[in-house]
Amino acid sequence: MNPLGDLPSSLRRYVRDGRISVIPARRAARLLLLDQVAQAFEPGRRYPELAVNQILKSLYHDHATLRRYLVDEELLSRTPDGTYWRSGGTVTVNGAGAAGEAGAAGGGRAAGGGGTRRPR
Repeated sequence: MNPLGDLPSSLRRYVRDGRISVIPARRAARLLLLDQVAQAFEPGRRYPELAVNQILKSLYHDHATLRRYLVDEELLSRTPDGTYWRSGGTVTVNGAGAAGEAGAAGGGRAAGGGGTRRPR
């Protein structure tokens, strides 16, 4: 599944041929794009770093930067031994596009806002 396949029009300028061509400079747009990228990771599943890198390499030429953005914005979490899991972002419930965490990427934090966070 390519999480960049069906993008909102506001994000299409950052994607070419199903891959990210440029990371948005504005945080609000970057969070929306990162939320789309997080959709490549199944909630509740743990991924070794090699698997995360493979997924991200298929989406952007600088997978390390993309991975760091995902961790920094709390869309992915990591253990010291390099195990990752999806820890934020939009979650589809019953086939609908319902938001799992106050409707924003990054644990419910909208750009410029201070939304609620779910307990860990």
